[in-house]
Amino acid sequence: MAREDWRAIVHYIDKDNPTRAKRFGPELRDKA
Repeated sequence: MAREDWRAIVHYIDKDNPTRAKRFGPELRDKA
């Protein structure tokens, strides 16, 4: 997964739920 892809995903989640995005970003990065 490209870095731009997960940034876009996290940005999208951030619009809906900023707290979740802050947790999800590092989780996704660790899995990549």
